[in-house]
Amino acid sequence: MLDVEFMRLAFAAGGIVGLLAPAVGFFLVQRRMSLIGDGIGHVAFAGVAAGYLLGISPVATALVASVSAAIAISMAIGVAAVAAGLTLAYYFDLAPGGAIVLVAAGSFVLTSGARLALQIRAPA
Repeated sequence: MLDVEFMRLAFAAGGIVGLLAPAVGFFLVQRRMSLIGDGIGHVAFAGVAAGYLLGISPVATALVASVSAAIAISMAIGVAAVAAGLTLAYYFDLAPGGAIVLVAAGSFVLTSGARLALQIRAPA
């Protein structure tokens, strides 16, 4: 599969997008913003504020760490969706973009189902 130049380029470009889009998208979803330009400005502000807060309190440090973990997980899912989608597209002769989107949507459904199952089992 990686002998084909198109696939190497698709994995490289998809990997970059799979890393960067979730990092920006995380903040856009949290702030319920629809404009990416506005979101990027807030992301930059949040980074500066997080750096300032790190030296102030252990609570703020922990908060920046549960946010960092969520961003890292979303980036891992993004890269995995690209890799799985491109692999499926190559072997089953599918459209690469559609395959990636379906894998990402499937991960959303699985994580939503797991979250719901955990909420149902959690004691009140």
